[in-house]
Formats: sequence, C-alpha cells, structure tokens
Amino acid sequence: MNRRIPARIVAITEELASSLGAWCGEGRGRDLATHEAAVLERVRGVLGRLLGAVLVEATPGLDREQRWGKTACPGCARATGPGGWRERTLATRCGSVTVPTLRYWCADCGRGWSGLETTLGVPARARMSAGLEAWAARLGG
Repeated sequence: MNRRIPARIVAITEELASSLGAWCGEGRGRDLATHEAAVLERVRGVLGRLLGAVLVEATPGLDREQRWGKTACPGCARATGPGGWRERTLATRCGSVTVPTLRYWCADCGRGWSGLETTLGVPARARMSAGLEAWAARLGG
C-alpha cells in the first residue's frame, strides 16, 4: 500500500511513540501491571485526538484546508453553498473529540446540516457518540 499517511495522524503517533520511548527508560525494571498502566495512560492520552484526525481526513466537510463547493440539500436536493465553520465537541469511546464542521443551510426548505450529520450519522444536537451511549446504557447510566 503506497497511500500517504496524513500529517495530522503522523504527528500524533510520533508524539505517542516518543512518550512510550521515554517510558521505556523511566519504567525499566518495573512489573507488568505498572507497564500496562503506563501504556494505557499514554495511548488514552492521544486517542481522542487521533480519532479527531482520522475524522477530519476521512469525512467531507471537516477539513478547513480544503475548498468546499455546493452540495445537495438532504431535504429538498437544492444545490446549496457552504455557510460558516463551527467547532463541535463529542464525547466518544476514544475520549473527547473536537472537530471543525462546515455548516450548510438551505434557503428553500430551511434545513441546516453538516458532514457530521449526513456522513457520520451524528444527530444535530448530540454531544455523545452512539458507541459511548451504548456503553453508558450497558453500565446503567
């Protein structure tokens, strides 16, 4: 596979690798439980940002560096130009994720939407991913 690894993802994984490398020196001679805890802490520390980077790279309308044109309204199919950018934060199984979202608003039918709703299936006012909601429900929360 010769696909380029996005710079956002590389930066986060390099940060994780550096942190794990430092732990190898700090944790020398420690027991398994201590190593497990240290690795989990470091991986969990970047997991939300890593998910955010993947979402920005893989989801139309989340990358501020790209130019976005008109798209069809999901309500009436009218070609609609992009509006403004907003930050959206979601609690997920990977941790808190904040992503930029390009909002659209249709003048004909009055519907508003973004790539979070149309591509990722996240309801407009949701603050928690469906996966995290399922975890909470299983735990009785």
